[in-house]
Amino acid sequence: MKLRVNETFETILDAVKNCKTPVQKVYLVGGAVRDLLLGKTIHDFDFVTSIESRALAKNLRKVLGGVGFALDDERGFNRVILNGGSKDEVIIDIAEFSGNDLEEDLHARDFTINAMAIDIDEPEVLIDPLGGKEDLKNGILQVASADSFEKDPLRVLRAVRMLQAYEMGLSSETAHSLR
Repeated sequence: MKLRVNETFETILDAVKNCKTPVQKVYLVGGAVRDLLLGKTIHDFDFVTSIESRALAKNLRKVLGGVGFALDDERGFNRVILNGGSKDEVIIDIAEFSGNDLEEDLHARDFTINAMAIDIDEPEVLIDPLGGKEDLKNGILQVASADSFEKDPLRVLRAVRMLQAYEMGLSSETAHSLR
């Protein structure tokens, strides 16, 4: 998979590769992957890892010269902000898997178009167990799991926003779940 990326993307990906431990697996996930596929500039990066998310965020903050803090220690959710408050602001979130592994994490996400990942050690390979790339290509918003809205009711509002922002239609399952 050949993606069009800018210098900021390359800098952040290289920094994450250099800051992780040798045994640590790190994946770019969610909207950043979706926007890469759409050729959009990314200002909001979401990474997941199996271990040591806080140490990774701390190292990344130092290397990139940003500010960082924990958003949720219990779930290993951390944020690094670069160029805070400017038009070039970049948000980097680093969390530990929701579930036991990447597969469970992706299934726990809101929509298939946000349930794709890229292993930072193999950025040319798209990990897409739920068919998000095809849904994106077809302009269909599809829930990642049947209980997506039950897990987080705010996803109903997010669905409306995404339908408009990406000019998509709803899958029948998602339309039914919204009701």
